[in-house]
Formats: sequence, C-alpha cells, structure tokens
Amino acid sequence: MRELEAQRMVTDPDHPSPADDVLRDLPHLRLDNRALSPGQAAERILSWLEEATDSHAAPGPP
Repeated sequence: MRELEAQRMVTDPDHPSPADDVLRDLPHLRLDNRALSPGQAAERILSWLEEATDSHAAPGPP
C-alpha cells in the first residue's frame, strides 16, 4: 500500500500531468469529493452520466 501512495491517483489543475493533454479532448468527470459524502459523490456522478446519456455526448464538469 505504501508503494501505491507514491503514485499520483488524481488529477489536479495546479499540478499538470502528461495525461492532461489526452483528458482535455475526452469527456470525463473531474470531481473534488473531499467535502462530499460517498452518497453525495455518487449522486453527482450519476447525474453527470445521465446527462451524457441524454445528450449522447458527455457533459462538462458539474
């Protein structure tokens, strides 16, 4: 587990990564869940997915 802690597991606009160039052009959800309960995070994710399904294209971030 300590080895995994050394790996970057999140995206952060203040600390760019090589993946940012790819993610910029693909629909994805960036969700800061530090202040959300698991249920609140799940609601936001489901809402984003429903919008993507309704429009046949993924929406922008909430």
